[in-house]
Amino acid sequence: MRVSVLVAAALLVALAACGGSSRPETTTTGSTTVASHSVTATSVATTMIDGGVPARLAFTYTAANDPNHLLGRQGGYSSKVSLQDSRLPKVHNFLPGLAATARAKAPTWSAESASSIDGGAAIECYPSPSGAQRRYETLRGYSGTVLGDGYDYVSGGCVLRLSTDLTPTQARQYQRAFTTASK
Repeated sequence: MRVSVLVAAALLVALAACGGSSRPETTTTGSTTVASHSVTATSVATTMIDGGVPARLAFTYTAANDPNHLLGRQGGYSSKVSLQDSRLPKVHNFLPGLAATARAKAPTWSAESASSIDGGAAIECYPSPSGAQRRYETLRGYSGTVLGDGYDYVSGGCVLRLSTDLTPTQARQYQRAFTTASK
């Protein structure tokens, strides 16, 4: 038993030294192995933009400003960003109709648009593909309701959410770039 633990520890050290792999990292605790997804929402967005998606990184979420209160929480995403598509009206980083003094006193989440996909897209990345799949299924459950706010796609450990202001052709462009970038 002790020999197998030492061999496993040596193997983990050797694998960690290799680095640079695009495969998910794994952590072994007792008899359980957990894969962690090393892709972040920012890296996916950057790869998509570099690949030709006409957008810019518009907002990066933190645990303090995430209106869904999912960032970094159990079952939630580990990173999230919003993108501003150049073909859609610009989302302003304040609550419309508020005086400057009221905006200054507004909660931190108000610096972001009313919906994370108002500018065109949001990317949420999870610690594992199963977490992303659960979120995707939850979002699809809202389809056809007032809460079903756009196109949703899942790839690897990430979810791409798109505004219905994008055309189906534009949405397919995002989907192709996302599928490549999130692997």
